Amino acid sequence: MSEKLKLNYRLFPFDKIKKDSQVVLYGDKEILKDFDDQLVSTNYVKIIAKVERNRIDPTKSRKVYVNTDTFVVVGNVSYQDVQKIRKELEYLNLDKSHIIFSDYQIDKTPDIVKLDGFSWNEYYEQAESFAKEQFYLHINPYIKEENINLDHVLDFGCGRGRMSEILGGIASRVVCSDTNEEAIEYCKQRFSPFVTNCQFEFILNTQIDKPKGNIQLLDGEIDFILSWDTLVHFDYKWMDRYMKEFYRVLKPGGYAAIHYSNLGGLKSYRASSLWIINQAGRSNVTGVDAKFIAENHGFKVLKQKAVHGTMKDMDGVMLVRKG
Repeated sequence: MSEKLKLNYRLFPFDKIKKDSQVVLYGDKEILKDFDDQLVSTNYVKIIAKVERNRIDPTKSRKVYVNTDTFVVVGNVSYQDVQKIRKELEYLNLDKSHIIFSDYQIDKTPDIVKLDGFSWNEYYEQAESFAKEQFYLHINPYIKEENINLDHVLDFGCGRGRMSEILGGIASRVVCSDTNEEAIEYCKQRFSPFVTNCQFEFILNTQIDKPKGNIQLLDGEIDFILSWDTLVHFDYKWMDRYMKEFYRVLKPGGYAAIHYSNLGGLKSYRASSLWIINQAGRSNVTGVDAKFIAENHGFKVLKQKAVHGTMKDMDGVMLVRKG
């Protein structure tokens, strides 16, 4: 019982808010009490309001008026509720970076790569229209400049195969890999009538929750890895884990083009350790982190550049080579 109580105690996110800031506390009754106990004893911030969620309808009750320097601290919620809460707090007209979510509980692991109940279908549909532009702007120049061998290619985090289809027109073999079973089944249907000399293979990465997180490929089997719009959601630990796997499955002299998050490197944004509540679902990794991780596993970083998303320099792309 004591262990359960300890796990349910909510810690105020002192690391995300400067001392003496004005804050509004927003959450369930028990969470508000936990926050209040900590803040009264530390005198760390000035509390201007406490709003008990599900007991107060912001559209009907007395509204809280804040200035642009105010932070709203939201107590632990499930990740499904994040966007709903953002909607509830729209009337405050605060920058999104001033709505701080304390660490919340998820049934399994909060490690970003696989969240039960989260649907990517809407995103896949939107992303399809940008695929060719992104590939020929950011990836194809690397392939041409380095004369990369495309005999055996891995599309890691393939989704519904928007990048795999482009690769299928220039590669001899494309391995589509994802943790999403629906996405892999979609790829199987998408590429079954594909008229090309390319051989398509499919890997449902069921090892994602295992300690090693292995990709089901042999050592030195792949010439080129493309990971687009996947590692942008991976935190430092998971990015490190999969860069190690990329090095393992690549042939000596093989290449990888990696699209990663640089949200943690932006001075204008306070990135959370939980990707789902960040801008565009990005992790708090930086370009410096990405380069360090790659080099730490033996890669040579040949090229690295910033990529603009919904924020300037929010992402980055790097080309690395094994050996």
